[in-house]
Amino acid sequence: MRHEVLRLDHIGRSVNNQIINDISLTLYRQEALCVLTEDIDTKNFLLDYLQGNMRADQGNLYINDQPKFLFDLEQARQAGIYVVEENQLISSLNVADNLYLNDSTFYNRFHFREPGRLHLATKELLSRFSLDEIRPNARIHTLSPADVYLLSILRAYTSGAKIIILNTPSFVFSLPQETKRLQRIVRILKEDGLSILWFSNKWHPVFQNFDRFAVIINGVVTQQTKLTMIPPIIPENDFITSAMKRSFLEREQQKEVLHGLQIPGADRFFQTFSFSLYQGEILGICDRENILVPFMHTLAAGKTPKLGSLLLDGCRYHPDFHLRNQIAFITPSGGPSRIFPQMNLCDNVSLLLKSPLYNAAGFMNMRIRNHMVFTALKSIQADNLIEKYGIKHPLGNITFYDQIMIEIAKWLCLKPKVFIFTDPYSIYDNLSENHFSKLLGTLQSLDISLLLISGSEENLSKFCTRIINTES
Repeated sequence: MRHEVLRLDHIGRSVNNQIINDISLTLYRQEALCVLTEDIDTKNFLLDYLQGNMRADQGNLYINDQPKFLFDLEQARQAGIYVVEENQLISSLNVADNLYLNDSTFYNRFHFREPGRLHLATKELLSRFSLDEIRPNARIHTLSPADVYLLSILRAYTSGAKIIILNTPSFVFSLPQETKRLQRIVRILKEDGLSILWFSNKWHPVFQNFDRFAVIINGVVTQQTKLTMIPPIIPENDFITSAMKRSFLEREQQKEVLHGLQIPGADRFFQTFSFSLYQGEILGICDRENILVPFMHTLAAGKTPKLGSLLLDGCRYHPDFHLRNQIAFITPSGGPSRIFPQMNLCDNVSLLLKSPLYNAAGFMNMRIRNHMVFTALKSIQADNLIEKYGIKHPLGNITFYDQIMIEIAKWLCLKPKVFIFTDPYSIYDNLSENHFSKLLGTLQSLDISLLLISGSEENLSKFCTRIINTES
């Protein structure tokens, strides 16, 4: 008989006096369960709830078959629950200090740290989990994202976790060697009696690691089953992607809109990279060595790179000279918010506008502003945000998807010809594939060309009509 370590019994939350979730699932001892959902808000609600950061409006939580109430993070840790995010380690410290940050056993009776014993214990731990290539004295900021995420799992392990909850990182464990390393870690954790729960908004995680999977759709668990085969992609998502590709392929012979010229490569003295983006296409650039992303981030910050250039419609692009013919740069957010929550909806969407918003005396024409805001939101089927948030009140804490739509609408007010999504790992920052596919299709229907930059060719292949590689 399997031992139940965690059970969610009809957990739900209330929005506008209506319960919008009803989550029930069970996690057993020494089990790895993957919870698949494209509902980002439900996933984030469950992550907050299991860390004591949010209360449920209905349902109960059971730990080891006993009812449990989590009022803060400390109570969650006492219950053995540790949530692993990808940015939890201290980047300036080394591996050993991060793994045993608060462990008093490495202090002598005079309360001095014993670095020799600490590094030996770290080396043995890394060896046990087949991570020998990582040095105990390596600084976190020098390691790859995959290494940092795996070390974050070990940090939960050394802290005494019994239930490790993994939140999907922005990158994908797609390379065979990365997959094997993650498999070994999960296997050893299970052998030591731990249970693993992975919340994923991607439909292609490393399924070999899991014993069962559950599917959450529309706020409820619709399926729980043993993992004997990879779950199919949601039909709607697959249809959208295929339809988009057919639509783009018909237009791929149109004129060149954007040309990247002599962008410096990893070896800037001997290697340069160039590309062309044509009207109406979605071009994917696989940037495993992170060559193109820093170049684009410099332009997104309103600066001109020292080397390399972009030609927009044949003219050299400079941020100061293209106020009405702008390239829209969508970069990974540096924090939890992509908008200004203290401002209202109209102020956020019209943030980049100058003329014709202000007259010669410097006064704003509210009628023109509201018209341009409503038009931008309607063009991406997001005019429901006007009714949802109003036009006078601060936005406050809103969903991630709504933040993205507001950011897109803000750029559309400038009538850009090109959208550039820069993210070296996932190309869509915490959006589901379904949401991202719909967004790309909407932008394409507005005769906008799109450039996606990612370190994962697997991700690019799902959204792009053409893929090139910075290494070639």
